Amino acid sequence: MAATAGMSDILFAYQPHNQKLNRLIELIKKYPQTKFSMLVDNEDTARVLNQKANENDLVLDVFVDVNVGMNRTGFPNLDNLETFARGLQGYKKINLRGFHVYDGHLKNKDWQERTKDCENYFQILEEIRNKIGKDSFEIVAGGSNTFPFYAKFTTAVCSPGTFVLWDDNYAENLPEQKFLPATVIVAQVVSIPKPNHICIDIGSKKVSSEHTIDKRLRILNYDNLKQISQSEEHFVFEHPALIKINIGATIYAMPFHVCPTVALYDKAVVIRNYRIVDEWEIVR
Repeated sequence: MAATAGMSDILFAYQPHNQKLNRLIELIKKYPQTKFSMLVDNEDTARVLNQKANENDLVLDVFVDVNVGMNRTGFPNLDNLETFARGLQGYKKINLRGFHVYDGHLKNKDWQERTKDCENYFQILEEIRNKIGKDSFEIVAGGSNTFPFYAKFTTAVCSPGTFVLWDDNYAENLPEQKFLPATVIVAQVVSIPKPNHICIDIGSKKVSSEHTIDKRLRILNYDNLKQISQSEEHFVFEHPALIKINIGATIYAMPFHVCPTVALYDKAVVIRNYRIVDEWEIVR
């Protein structure tokens, strides 16, 4: 998708193995005008990448994925990171471009505290970068939570996450960032299953459901609605007795986590000054 759109530098933020590596190599060959990079965090993967690159007469660009506390992927030991990085430079078919850091675990609402957490490891990465001595050595770092920190450094390539559309989660928990949410889901009331309850046609097929029931949707045009249950096609809310909501009523809802929500739709309707001005196809 990104290569078709003409992007010139694409980081595949995974360690590819087996068929995924073969498919990525096919992409590299299909789009020679695009620079593709991938992640590596262990010696076994490095050897496989070097071997596959040699078989396909390629040099593969890689970033060392560094675990700074997310504990999901990444090279686990900052003390040995320089040794590992220098070892990668010994492979003839691997071009080490830099470090990759994702720190989505840093969720302190206090921006100063989040900044201190970033400083604890970013300084170490900078020192290793300077020791290795490559002028082009990059540090691709961060997400929405830590974007303002890395934006201050010329040596960092920012991964600002959800800043394009924003969502209710970040609006609530990242007050230092003044982005405005830009996504609204339009739904209808399809049933009144019992008094003071409504059911709308937004289920887990339309909105992300990995969070608790109260952290999935916020209804914008009615106040004091309480989330009761969600299934694949439906979401049930309880409302105060004084509020009258009829079947067929239009509901405007803001997703708590917009990223997976976007991928559940085929098109986005673009609204400017209260008028529909365009439609964007969502390519997956």
